[in-house]
Amino acid sequence: MIRLDSISLAYGGRHLFKEVSLQLERDGCTGIVGANGAGKSTLLKLITGELAADSGDIETARGTTIGVLAQEAVIDLHRPVVDVAADGAAALAETGRRLEGARDALGRAPRGSEEEAAAVRAVGELETAWEAMGGYRLRADAEAVLLGLGFSVAELERPGSVFSGGWRMRVALARLLLGKPDYLLLDEPTNHLDMDSLRWLERFLKDYPGALVLVSHDRWFLDRLCTRIVHIDNGRVDSYTGNYTEFARARRVRREALEQAARNQEKQIAQTERFIERFRYKATKARQVQSRVKALAKVERIELDADDDTFSFAFPTPPRGGEEVLRMEGIHKNYGDKRVLEGVDVTLRRGERVALVGVNGAGKSTLCRIAAGQIEATAGTTALGYNIEAGFFAQEQSETLDPSLTVLQTLEEAAPAGYPVPLRTLLGGFLFRGDDVDKRVSVLSGGEKNRLALCRMLVRPANLLILDEPTNHLDMRAKEVLQQALLGYEGTLLVVSHDRAFLDPLVEKVIEIGQGKVRHLPGTLSEYLARKDEEDRARESAAGRDSGAQPPGERVRRRKDRAEIRRRLAPLRTEAARLERRVTELEEHVAALEAAMADPESYRDAEAAKARAEDHARSKRDLDAALAAWENAHTEIESLTENGEA
Repeated sequence: MIRLDSISLAYGGRHLFKEVSLQLERDGCTGIVGANGAGKSTLLKLITGELAADSGDIETARGTTIGVLAQEAVIDLHRPVVDVAADGAAALAETGRRLEGARDALGRAPRGSEEEAAAVRAVGELETAWEAMGGYRLRADAEAVLLGLGFSVAELERPGSVFSGGWRMRVALARLLLGKPDYLLLDEPTNHLDMDSLRWLERFLKDYPGALVLVSHDRWFLDRLCTRIVHIDNGRVDSYTGNYTEFARARRVRREALEQAARNQEKQIAQTERFIERFRYKATKARQVQSRVKALAKVERIELDADDDTFSFAFPTPPRGGEEVLRMEGIHKNYGDKRVLEGVDVTLRRGERVALVGVNGAGKSTLCRIAAGQIEATAGTTALGYNIEAGFFAQEQSETLDPSLTVLQTLEEAAPAGYPVPLRTLLGGFLFRGDDVDKRVSVLSGGEKNRLALCRMLVRPANLLILDEPTNHLDMRAKEVLQQALLGYEGTLLVVSHDRAFLDPLVEKVIEIGQGKVRHLPGTLSEYLARKDEEDRARESAAGRDSGAQPPGERVRRRKDRAEIRRRLAPLRTEAARLERRVTELEEHVAALEAAMADPESYRDAEAAKARAEDHARSKRDLDAALAAWENAHTEIESLTENGEA
């Protein structure tokens, strides 16, 4: 167990944490969420002892092991990455080094000497310990983890120095996973991972034997793994049971109740202030005035979370273009001797919303840059349709910003006349708040420049948007703002992103790129991922057939069973989704009624109050029934899924 008791920490007069208490058990998965700069990474550093709190205590049970993946991981750059990863099993690695030393000593000892006898005993004892600890599986385990994280077999023996920062982070993650500490603290572990690696990491972490603590802006990842969400805002830490979606729903209800309470409080404060002002100078009311002044001074104002400010924006209406927006035929692209694209054909039609997916290095960014006219193909043709205006965003777009302009001037220069959203408000949605808009581009960080480049592109009217990793450096709120705007966008969209929660509601088609080729798959991202899971199972089944693991009749029976389970699951999942929407509607309705009923003013109209009470009782009954039906549906889904591995 790890316990934080009344922790406070301030930087430059700003309180990151004020009297925070938190307990982390030795099982389950806790997600740490909050706006950029709220203190998520700092909380992990407090837990590990890298930072000391200004006040309060942090207690860790004796013998507890903690492993942490920081955003800037460091690895040995001179050794093969498989050896670096294997070092994660520290006790095992140390036993292995001692075993090698004992074997060397045995080789040097004179035959028949006491020194030789002692070396034989040492080798025997260490070999027994090494085997018991799983030493003979260590290298195979290290290889399996690295392969799961996207390395090829040929890359396992290469030194860390030949890999980029993102791949070195994967080595650090593999080293940490192999160590299996009691508490595994991961700070943005999904950064730099493609979808295949994300899917592998999720499966690995679901079976992790210890406690997980995740800092992440990846909503899908948090939903799949977390059993608890800790939210940091304005120096306060609040804990919620469930995954991120359940946290967001509970927080929305809490927010509505707080807003109602804040309105009631403001009304009471205003009444008190009017009384004080009216009778301040009347001697006969002096005692009552003083009493109210004292009471007013003791009032604790209700504060709403800073990162809950509502904001949205809409794209300018794009010019209408032709039915065929983009045609790419026979696209080849080489970088020296390396062929990235080989005879690729892509056609986009008006209004299509397409996700471009594939492992890192497969050529997604290259294909986007060719489509946007940023680079030329080695062979093949690319053509935009009639009256098509393309908007393109990639990480290097920040290099095109004028360093002499301010943030606000950059947007003013790009926005068309009469843009419907105040530019300061738009910049606030992308984390440029207050005086940030007056900063020169030259002093911005790399992440800030990327956000500004994205914002600049979004205000320009275009009927084709090509977005390469647009959610990098955005927090949850900014992602949701961008996602809602793209849902209302009337043009054609081609987007590269590893953020599955961001992509899923946006796209209706997936283009998968790999080994220089593309595969066109209609459907949402969820349907694409389900197909990938089915393909994985088919490959595993084929591997089992090749090894004679299952008799033919058993394989046929299992295929029929899985098909029947999928047939039964489809209507159940549809009904569960409908019930979930119904539960949400009823929860929101009940919360609104309870907020109204908490206001004494609502009882002035007796008939309305009675109707409201009846509506509340009826809605509560409906909510209980909907929840019971939803739980039954999910119980049946889980049963079918577990029994049939569907």
